[in-house]
Amino acid sequence: MIDSFENAPELIRVEDLHKSFGGLNVLNGITETIHKGEVVSLIGPSGSGKSTFLRCLNRLEEPTSGHIWFDGVDIADKSVNIDKHRQKMGMVFQHFNLFPHMTILDNMTLAPIHVKHMPKAEAEQKAHALLERVGLGDRAEAYPIQLSGGQKQRVAIARALATNPRYLLCDEATSALDPNTTRSILELLREINKTLGVTIIVITHEMKVIDQICDRVAVIDKSCIAEEGRVADVFTSPKSDIARELVLPQERPVLEPTTGGRKVRIIFNGENTQKPVISEMILACRVPVNVLFADTKSVEGAAYGHMIFELPNDEHDAEKVVSWLKNSGLTWKEER
Repeated sequence: MIDSFENAPELIRVEDLHKSFGGLNVLNGITETIHKGEVVSLIGPSGSGKSTFLRCLNRLEEPTSGHIWFDGVDIADKSVNIDKHRQKMGMVFQHFNLFPHMTILDNMTLAPIHVKHMPKAEAEQKAHALLERVGLGDRAEAYPIQLSGGQKQRVAIARALATNPRYLLCDEATSALDPNTTRSILELLREINKTLGVTIIVITHEMKVIDQICDRVAVIDKSCIAEEGRVADVFTSPKSDIARELVLPQERPVLEPTTGGRKVRIIFNGENTQKPVISEMILACRVPVNVLFADTKSVEGAAYGHMIFELPNDEHDAEKVVSWLKNSGLTWKEER
């Protein structure tokens, strides 16, 4: 999918972005371009700077130096009226940030009325339409305490859309939700992206979020972008150590190695996932292998996965398997 976005209009261009807190460098020369209509995820370990980067995009955090170009304006420039540009940005937080003493309708209309100076009747009409879109048309007069976590997040998304933003910033928007609710929120975000054309930038530590809705992923580590690309490319062939740590299964094998021998990981790239490659390998080499771990997932509508197996303890048999793998066209590597 990313191919279609490389030629799409540029929405945000970040150049050499730095952010320091005292003597601590949290962002160290980040450069990134986000195109109109794409869904981009930023992942990385805790403390890598991903949330700080997101908050710099609307200047909830003030950059120390660098440039953030949006609509032809460098909004990192402190002389720029950021409130004017924030009207074109929406933000969805992990913990919803709804005002508990206000009805859902009042939460929805607060920014349109007081920030965009929209007439109250127009703001309420728009709020009702957005609540219908997120499946909560009958809860306008409810208070946040009367809603479930998933419903609160749907309201938060609808509220973020109330000012007609060009892009949404989602900071761990599903991490406080159960799996079924997470799935429904992700489906809602993808539907909003497709039907309204809103660009979405997602901060998450949940790989399933990236699997389900993202076109592209950027991996942040030690205050810099370590790797980026199409989700399928990064998930199946990560190049950086941190990307491998984040996206490749790190669980202990389902089965313990029986011989302590060499182990191989095969990466299934969507084209070969349905092929009986293990059966073909065993028949061709006439040696048994011990499968220790297998995992598959859907990425961009295709199945991708990994399998770890143990090579035969006999070195001659092991080399037969390695030779077969070298000529198989599969993506594989020995595990250390």
